[in-house]
Amino acid sequence: MRKRKKKGKTLLSMVLRLAEENRDQGKASSYRGYMAVSRQLKKHGFEELPLADTDGLAMASLQSAMAADGLNPNTIACYMRKMRHAYFVAVEKKIVKDARPFARIHTATTPTVKRSLLPEDMKRIRLIPLKDPSMAFARDIFLFLYYCQGMSFVDASNLLKTDVCNESFTFRRQKTGQLIYVKLPPQAREIIERLSVKDSPYLLPILDNPADAEEKVRQLTAVHRRINRNLKRIAKMADIPVNLTTYVARHTWATAAYWCGIAVSVISASLGHTSERTTRIYLADLDPTAIETATLTVANLID
Repeated sequence: MRKRKKKGKTLLSMVLRLAEENRDQGKASSYRGYMAVSRQLKKHGFEELPLADTDGLAMASLQSAMAADGLNPNTIACYMRKMRHAYFVAVEKKIVKDARPFARIHTATTPTVKRSLLPEDMKRIRLIPLKDPSMAFARDIFLFLYYCQGMSFVDASNLLKTDVCNESFTFRRQKTGQLIYVKLPPQAREIIERLSVKDSPYLLPILDNPADAEEKVRQLTAVHRRINRNLKRIAKMADIPVNLTTYVARHTWATAAYWCGIAVSVISASLGHTSERTTRIYLADLDPTAIETATLTVANLID
């Protein structure tokens, strides 16, 4: 723990600034991430660390403190990336001169166990009897994400009924801004019909007409946590030894598509990736029917 006299803007203030910006933009996941970082800064005595004093020694000390707490290495790397981004924003705004405090700090993600399910696992989840409405709802959302090209939870929550046209829809990924086309397979349409709320503008009953961005983030966070909690219960009932969350649907769809022989360029486009070089090359000329075929093929895999 390093105690310093408060002078000028602090790293914590920049982290909280980004948290508020993400909250106002309805980016629930990013908002939660920056708030988690702020808690780590406070917990380990860095709440008054000035940007001007943010150096490699301070960041290495914080990194070691989080490791001593038993945090997962990938969680620590994620937190350090968010702090690095907050620091770089301050540099860009000429609040502080770049002292390169993250030059020797590990921020890369370490490969982990794959978070995808086998088709037989997905079938067990789909067919297991569920009497609890909240658990049935969690399963429906999980399957919808899988059926719709491994869609992210936050993107699905923002879908409006008016987005659907001729049994398909397009949306922009909140994370990247990438425009994605989705052909609704029959299985996803059944879920929409089952969950549809008459007076709600949303395609899925995840959000309840939030009054503002802050309330939207609050609702998303609460519902997402409840769904993931119930998915873990479902996994235990189905005897599937996986930490089941909504994100597993995304990994599972991508893996299943690959097993079905679908081109990596089509999988990347379906997921909305923008960082792969091959995706950028193929997107302009990608045949929409290739994505439709991928969606229907993977959906039918678990029937």
